[in-house]
Amino acid sequence: MMRPKAALLFWIAVASLLWSALSAGSLEIGGDFQLANLGFQPNRAESDTSFSGTDFLYGGSLYMRADIPEHFQVEAGYRRDLILRNLAYSVLEYRMDYFRLGVGLFVGFFNSGGSALNSGIITSVSLELPGVVFVSLRSDNSLTGSLSEDGDFSQRLIDLAVGFYVRNAICSLILSSKQYSEMQGGVEIIDHLIRYSFKADIFQKNVPFRLVLTFGYQTLDKKYTATPTHHGLNSVLLGTELDISLGPRLELFFGVDSSLFTVGTGQLAAVSDAGFSPYLFQAYTGFRLNFEPAGKDRQDL
Repeated sequence: MMRPKAALLFWIAVASLLWSALSAGSLEIGGDFQLANLGFQPNRAESDTSFSGTDFLYGGSLYMRADIPEHFQVEAGYRRDLILRNLAYSVLEYRMDYFRLGVGLFVGFFNSGGSALNSGIITSVSLELPGVVFVSLRSDNSLTGSLSEDGDFSQRLIDLAVGFYVRNAICSLILSSKQYSEMQGGVEIIDHLIRYSFKADIFQKNVPFRLVLTFGYQTLDKKYTATPTHHGLNSVLLGTELDISLGPRLELFFGVDSSLFTVGTGQLAAVSDAGFSPYLFQAYTGFRLNFEPAGKDRQDL
């Protein structure tokens, strides 16, 4: 685990970079709120063999992102993830026209009754031929070794995307994997999500809104390693998102991923849902507020 003194110095450096960027007037602030009933409660009992779709999970995020002279960008924020739970993070990224490389730190906190804090490393890399094709990879990994005491936890994330540009759309193939592990009563409990999806970001020049369509397949598992037992939900999802630009500074977005078909595995092998009975979903809404100087071109993918 990262030493407290090193972590403190890292966060002080990030705060200084953000303050310098804010003074220069180059800053983006954003956030979102999430609500879902397609998921498992953190305290779900191992013996539970039912899934009603009436338990709701919530999450959200808030971040600050700023450009720094000489091709650097810094981002810091907080995220309450439906799988990974609570974490604060910061990333420093070196950005060129065709290449980006990022490194950062995240800290999981107040996720269990045992370990209060747990540090991890963030690494990211992306290559792009502007207007043609791009590939990106991000990996977040806790520095914790094996979980040995009650309350120990770890958080892991991998995002891989390969995309290409067509007329009025950016198309992406995405693989996303999240895992949260915690030791409870001598039993390691693992929440794991893996999603395969195709995303089309559709836009029109001089039109103040964008439509994002997603079609994907995900597997959601909650495993209890002592038995071993697992509760699983495999879902085919259709996602829709609407991004609305309210002037040069503010953008709002609204989206929902709807289950077209969900089938249970393991302890939930008897569960099957098709259509909207019950309606299983993961919904979100949020904003982006841009304080970049007028005339500056954005470089986000």
